[in-house]
Amino acid sequence: MSLIQRNAVPLFILLAIAAIGAGVLFSRNPVPVALGESPEGCNASTVGITILATDAQGPVSVTQHGDTLSYQVILSIPELPAGDTACNYGDGNLSVILPNGEERMVAGGDTGIPIDTVSVGNPFQGAAVSYTVDQTDANVDSELTARAVYSDGISLSVPEGEEPPEAAASVSSTIRITPPSIDMTMGPDTQTVYQGQRAVFEITLTNTGGFALSNATISDADAPECNVTVPTLAVGEVRTLDRCSVVATESFTNEASVTAQVIGGVAPGTQVTASDSVDVIFAEVEVDISIQPAMQIVRADTEANLTISVFTPSVTDLNDVTVTVNSVGAGGGSTELTECSRDFGTVLAAAGENPYTCAVALPAGRNVITATVTGTLPGTTRPLPAASDSAEVQVIAPGLAIVAAAGAESVAGVPTVRKGESTSISITVYNNGDSELLNLAVASKSGYPEVQNCARNLSALGSLDPDESMTIDCSSANLEATTEFVFVATGVAEDNSMETAESDPISVDILDPSTAIGISQQSDAMMLRFSVHTLSITETNDGDSPLSNVRVDLSSQGVVPLNRDPLTRESSEYVSGDVNDNSLLDPGETWEWRVVILSVAGDIVLLAPGATQLEVTATGYGVDELNGEVTYPGDAEEIGTITVPIMAP
Repeated sequence: MSLIQRNAVPLFILLAIAAIGAGVLFSRNPVPVALGESPEGCNASTVGITILATDAQGPVSVTQHGDTLSYQVILSIPELPAGDTACNYGDGNLSVILPNGEERMVAGGDTGIPIDTVSVGNPFQGAAVSYTVDQTDANVDSELTARAVYSDGISLSVPEGEEPPEAAASVSSTIRITPPSIDMTMGPDTQTVYQGQRAVFEITLTNTGGFALSNATISDADAPECNVTVPTLAVGEVRTLDRCSVVATESFTNEASVTAQVIGGVAPGTQVTASDSVDVIFAEVEVDISIQPAMQIVRADTEANLTISVFTPSVTDLNDVTVTVNSVGAGGGSTELTECSRDFGTVLAAAGENPYTCAVALPAGRNVITATVTGTLPGTTRPLPAASDSAEVQVIAPGLAIVAAAGAESVAGVPTVRKGESTSISITVYNNGDSELLNLAVASKSGYPEVQNCARNLSALGSLDPDESMTIDCSSANLEATTEFVFVATGVAEDNSMETAESDPISVDILDPSTAIGISQQSDAMMLRFSVHTLSITETNDGDSPLSNVRVDLSSQGVVPLNRDPLTRESSEYVSGDVNDNSLLDPGETWEWRVVILSVAGDIVLLAPGATQLEVTATGYGVDELNGEVTYPGDAEEIGTITVPIMAP
């Protein structure tokens, strides 16, 4: 018989199918019997039998293990060729032989369901037989066969007095079990993992065929943890397995497969397989850190302030975040700055900036500060690659000194110049610290005299490195009185602060040396033809400097020459005046000499006609503390003149 697909089929089509099915030809004699009557003039009789497998939706041709089917058997009279008239039949037994070999009576016998007259247009349907599909009942082609058997039927078309022939028929119904198959899905299709993390997979098995499966075994070379076996997998069953994972160390495509055994209905040892793959993207997780400012300069007596920030990755939180800060100073060797190290002690959220500040005292010189951060990913104890950042802290002790000195000769340790003279001044600026100095400048301190060319910007000469110095020379104006000078130096240290230094005062004394000559006539007498004149010669120190090498030169004008040695402290004419007895004409002292001179008149010495006097001049000399002569041209005080009258004999 033809296979009926799983859909609704009208009864007349079923009858037509039955007419094509197997049948038995009965006697043509239309003799009525007690079971019924054949139509007038019937000459042939064929019984048709049909068996249908149905479910709630109608006839089926494909099924699966575990489904419940209902077998329906129908007896009918098929139409005969033109000219033949079908005879009726009835009675007998109708049974179904299920695919498992079990026979079930569906009419006749002891079922209590008699088979009435079966005639054209009047089919007979036996009781339905329920059957639960068992894949072990199928043949190697995965087919289930059921048979409908009609036996002991009686044709109603027999001559009177003859034994009616028995009617019998059988037919097979073959349906197919859906071929075995399995589906496997692995998810997620793509995932990103980071160092130390596990790639986690979720595997789902689905029995997509018509056969129950056993020993569904997963094979995953990349993730052995996923290699499990599912003992049974019913038809249509969906089994999501416990998650499995593997530590990822690189990107890879994870391929897994499943193999399951098929029991019964197919060739022995038949297996079904499925596979799936997912992509695992391995990504480095980087924690980052910064230390600011990158460069700073601080004074030796102050602390360096640092801001340290930990940057967590955008994709994941971090655990066990620890920052260690070390310093390497100018002398070498690393020291941990515990004031700046930090154990966060909690989870740091993803995509976060986590700043904190610290202050630390550092040794002089260059210090390299390095902050290093480590952490772990959630769910792991494997540390991330450490990240670090460095900053430089220059600890300086800048120093600036200025020394000024006058070029004047020192008198009793004090620079001294003569009144009205200038003095040279030398100014030296020293960098006596450990930091470079810039923008150096020198000027007179406010309130003190400005000195020509001393106020100067030294930056044009360049910077001044530690232990270096520079000197400038300048000169004062002509000084009239003792003057004090003070100079100020400024410079910019590496931390942009201003360094200032002030010189010690320079006191320049003014020396005003001077002498005054006095000459007077003490007596005048005649001795024979000579006039004897006694003169008093004095030299007074009316200046402010002791004088050495003091002398007085005498000269005369007239015909009587006055040729003699200069008057000194050692001269016989010296009378008095060296109060301190130090051979110095100290300020305020007056030395005196008594000098006798002769003048003559008459025939012995010829005088100029009408000459009546002799002029004597005394000039004073001395050396001051600056080794300079005190006699200056035009200084009237240092020259004395007296007119000595010539007495007639």
